[in-house]
Amino acid sequence: KQWIIRGSKFITQGYPLKTYVNAYPEAVRGKFVENADQFNVLGVHAMFDRKGYNYLEILPAVRTADGIEVSPRRMEGRVDRIDLWAWGSNYSYYLEIHIQDYRGVNHVLPLGDLNFIGWRNLTVEVPGHIPQDVRYVPQFTGLSITKIVLWTRPTENVSGFYFYLDDLKIL
Repeated sequence: KQWIIRGSKFITQGYPLKTYVNAYPEAVRGKFVENADQFNVLGVHAMFDRKGYNYLEILPAVRTADGIEVSPRRMEGRVDRIDLWAWGSNYSYYLEIHIQDYRGVNHVLPLGDLNFIGWRNLTVEVPGHIPQDVRYVPQFTGLSITKIVLWTRPTENVSGFYFYLDDLKIL
């Protein structure tokens, strides 16, 4: 799976830096796992030039002949909840996920605050007012993930931070 990371207006030159780190939340896979070196999480190192409502966009992408292009990730089935693991470093930031329905309407769902240390499971229920089907055949229309957004709060330090994501699940 490919991801593109973009920063808002005041992102420091040369950032954000994306990597895949050989790590995982122990609560997901246990403390001692065979072939633990095969598990990777998406890691981001970023900094901004000034405080404010800055953001990082984590966009799903696909590899094409011309490189990597942003491409919403279609979710299979009728989506009840979206679940992922995030590593927080106690900054006053928060995370949200953007999904798109069959009409092309974007919906923003809050995943929660990141002011904790270590890994935490973040979950959001998909509200019933977001259409996932129509009255006519074929009834099922589905949803797509367009991006995950990390926001900074205006009073928080933005001079350099790390952020990690793992185990995105659609329930």
